[in-house]
Amino acid sequence: MAGRSRRWIVLGVAVAVVTTAVMLGGPPALYATGLWIDGGSATVTPGFFEDVPEPTGDAADLPVSPEAVATPRTATAVPAASAVASRVASVSRTGLGTTAMTFLDAADGTVVYDENAQQALTPASNMKVLSTLAALEVLGPGTTFTTEVVTSGAGQIVLVGGGDPYLTATTRSDYPERASLEQLAQRTATALKKTGTTTVVLGYDTSLFSGPDWHPDWTDGYSSEVARVVSLAVDGSRTSEGMPVADPVANAVTAFVSALARQGITVTSTAPATASAGATQLASVSSPAVSVIVEQILLHSDNDAAETLARHTALASGQPASFTGAAAAITAVLAKLGLLDSGALIRDGSGLSKSNRVTTGMLARAVRASLHSDAFGAVVSGLPLAGVSGTLQTRYSTNAGRGQVWAKTGFLSGIHGLTGILVTLDGDVLVFSMLVNGQADRGIAQPALDAITSAVVTCGCS
Repeated sequence: MAGRSRRWIVLGVAVAVVTTAVMLGGPPALYATGLWIDGGSATVTPGFFEDVPEPTGDAADLPVSPEAVATPRTATAVPAASAVASRVASVSRTGLGTTAMTFLDAADGTVVYDENAQQALTPASNMKVLSTLAALEVLGPGTTFTTEVVTSGAGQIVLVGGGDPYLTATTRSDYPERASLEQLAQRTATALKKTGTTTVVLGYDTSLFSGPDWHPDWTDGYSSEVARVVSLAVDGSRTSEGMPVADPVANAVTAFVSALARQGITVTSTAPATASAGATQLASVSSPAVSVIVEQILLHSDNDAAETLARHTALASGQPASFTGAAAAITAVLAKLGLLDSGALIRDGSGLSKSNRVTTGMLARAVRASLHSDAFGAVVSGLPLAGVSGTLQTRYSTNAGRGQVWAKTGFLSGIHGLTGILVTLDGDVLVFSMLVNGQADRGIAQPALDAITSAVVTCGCS
């Protein structure tokens, strides 16, 4: 109960600051929440994300937690369903195709509006709300992933991939703080030189993940949206220009060899290897915590990190670290938490598979569960803020929802979604999910979703 109360109270502080900044047209004062305190500008790596623009200000890519928008209302009545329905109906649906919606009172879960809420539809990247929540449940928010170098004999070392989705080739200073192969090479070289070793044979172990590295449901056209899923990769398996690399493992190994060379260690050859159980660790580096990874996944719709985290969810659940194992693990967690509806089908962790099927009821309940749980809090704090951050930075520019809607976006050809939290004129906090299947035109579907949530924001519903 103490954690729940803190979740509702602490974040009430930022609403006036954020709203005022948005109204004035300047970057919001995002540090008031105390959740993201990086003082530098945020940098987005090209190629990772669904539709994220380049940041436009020093703090433009840092999220304000949606829990900051309001303290709980004191009224005992939930928002009037008829008033919410009237607001939803005020927005034209012309050309939208199949649409499902769920709006819930965040405090007690009362359904204030639903439309086809139990119809299982393709969620696109809204799937990430469910897959990241499952990861937090199984792994815990504080878990990190280790990339290490071990040795089993003189002059022989093995680089062991630990499935760190944010491992970089060189050390970076932007948020979040990432582990790098440069750091690992420095530590490895220090350990080797203590034994007088400056020349080594390098093996590389990628056995943590199993199965195919490319999902059978993904088209070749997805190559710019997601990389092959492996346990050893750097910089999102992208070049500095944002283009995908053909072989993520080879790219990482090459980067490590170069980093060792800069530390005075010569690698005479490289080859696949499996680290033995008794191998001695020479050096290691650790990823950001799962909670931070989840925030980044949701803020930027990071497909690569979502798929990597799904593999870890599978491993921690006793499943193979494959696409099949990840889907089974996520499904089991959702069933355990009471979030799995009839007709649901989980195929991947990113939402890129068009065979995924979930309901807006599942998505809305998952967001509400995250509002009321410290363990799931990163799902909430990672949601983009309308008109300000992440994949919502360029949306809601003229809508009432700007600065009042926190939501995960979703887009595939013909598929659109928006799932998150909003605050009405009365200060009522609602969780919601909306999915549209069958409308290929983003210029129609996305403005409609923005307009519907903005209409509910203006509701005097209590």
